[in-house]
Amino acid sequence: MGVQGKTAVITGASSGLGKTLALDLAREQMNLVLAARNADALTQIAAQVKKLGSEVLVQPTDVTDQAQCQVMIERTIEKFGQIDYLILNAGISMWVRFDEITDLSILHKVMDTNYFGAVNCILPALPHLRLNRGLIVAISSAQAVIGVPHHTGYSASKHALRGFLEALEFEMGDAIQILNVMPGWIRDTNLRENALAGDGRRLSGTPQHDKQAVGLKECSARIISSMRKRRREVFIPTKLKALPWLRVLAPGWLKAIIRRAVSKQK
Repeated sequence: MGVQGKTAVITGASSGLGKTLALDLAREQMNLVLAARNADALTQIAAQVKKLGSEVLVQPTDVTDQAQCQVMIERTIEKFGQIDYLILNAGISMWVRFDEITDLSILHKVMDTNYFGAVNCILPALPHLRLNRGLIVAISSAQAVIGVPHHTGYSASKHALRGFLEALEFEMGDAIQILNVMPGWIRDTNLRENALAGDGRRLSGTPQHDKQAVGLKECSARIISSMRKRRREVFIPTKLKALPWLRVLAPGWLKAIIRRAVSKQK
């Protein structure tokens, strides 16, 4: 299924995967709505999108604010008249053992962005998505399948989002479709750099990933391919598809592998 001429709303579009998706979808001649808190960054990306020949709307939005999400959807309809894809990319992470947390507000911040931020966008968009049998693209995580050390709150938020979308899919029947994107580590994003430490502050230093981390271009290409094919789920890299089975068949071995993988991340 082609995406040319369709309209996509992208949250968290100011950097990382959101920015890469915006530019790649612009090359497909899509109408794009770029949403994030950083208005200056969005404006710069919008200029690149226009050069690639796509129409674009810049809509500064804090997804934790329900009213701002409502305005974002209303302005999308005013400009483009429809929503075909709602790409839920805005997110925040954490990097700390639970027993080392001194400020529990970080768990609320993570849940407010990763879970409620998605819900805040979905509710006003839902009637418009139903009109076009639209697709919700949830940039989730492999941690929606299994929890990971140092990410208790992050894992919880992704589990919550996956459960919500599964229930929503039951309620909507064939009226809309949902694509759950389950990446592992991704290189060249600021997610790790902006992750919250135990005291509520952002981590300091430059994050480093091991060689198994996936690049932004590869991740974006896999997502767009899955959008075209209207898939329900995509694991990036593909080997992560084994996670649900390994969790049942070899839980002890899987935990050991995860511990080793986390220990290699800096």
